[in-house]
Amino acid sequence: MKRKSRVSPKRKTWKRPSTTKRRSLKQKCGSRCFGIPKSLKFPICNSNCSFNCHALHAAESRTTQFNYYKVHKKAQNLFKKYCSMKKRKSKRSKRRLK
Repeated sequence: MKRKSRVSPKRKTWKRPSTTKRRSLKQKCGSRCFGIPKSLKFPICNSNCSFNCHALHAAESRTTQFNYYKVHKKAQNLFKKYCSMKKRKSKRSKRRLK
């Protein structure tokens, strides 16, 4: 008898935007949506100019890899402000109750 393999639930991931999308994002939302706005590095916003938690987490980890410590602090503070664990726990507990 064959075992059924577990299928992991689909997770929302952060797909990095192309250069043209980054330019349009900078025109639309301004420089606050980038860790380094001059070179369009580390985009952290959605297309509707709100911060994306997956992008903030990615920027936080990638900036330490490339030694951008000022940008790391910025991403870390924004992640704590907009994507705190309190919000995540409440969503998870609602899912478990269903």
